[in-house]
Amino acid sequence: SLRNILKREGNFREGYPANALFAIPFAELSPTGIPVFYENKEKKEQAYMFDLMRAVTDENIVYAGNTHPTTYGSLNNSFNLKGITLEVLLTYAWGHKTRSYPWYQSGYNDVRNQPKALHNRWKKPGDEKYTSIPAVPEIYDMYHHAERYLAYNYADIHVKNNSYIRLKEVAVGYSLPKKWLSALKLQQLELKVNATNLALLYTKNRENGPEPDYNFSGGVALPSPRQFTVTLKAGI
Repeated sequence: SLRNILKREGNFREGYPANALFAIPFAELSPTGIPVFYENKEKKEQAYMFDLMRAVTDENIVYAGNTHPTTYGSLNNSFNLKGITLEVLLTYAWGHKTRSYPWYQSGYNDVRNQPKALHNRWKKPGDEKYTSIPAVPEIYDMYHHAERYLAYNYADIHVKNNSYIRLKEVAVGYSLPKKWLSALKLQQLELKVNATNLALLYTKNRENGPEPDYNFSGGVALPSPRQFTVTLKAGI
């Protein structure tokens, strides 16, 4: 069925790479703010029920990319000048896609938060010309248009480029000169400050998308916090 093939983590389908991401082609919003989709390459506004259990065909889904990066790795460099050392570690991943966590839920709580993008939703007639975010439905409308809102969560407009470059680690150290060490009767004295998870330097998915490294961690997952450590090493 459509629902089985539309998993956020990707799926397997003959003729496509492993972990392929599929989506439902979104067309526009109706004059009442309800999502409209392309079905068999035609806009289907009149039928409010969108059957997610139908058979999968090339007419009702589109291939949106791969959820696994095609290129990934790290760059590490170090510098040393007159006892001062600097080490920098960058990590990167490239060439993969993701779909945003479902925006429309039957209810919201501490695990399923309402995304800030809903501030730009359809609110009055005419808004469909300026936004692709549906109206928040009343209970009656949600009952009648439930499948359409579920389909909207799987729409191709929610597929984002998940490539990123992260400043993973920076370390700065200073070793005391030998002439000072002899006065202190020490063989070594080094001070080092280390910082990790400093910044996400680049991502096209910063505004409304999930944190790249934590894409499938769940609704309560938090990115790793910045950490700072100070080390003093002395040798007698």
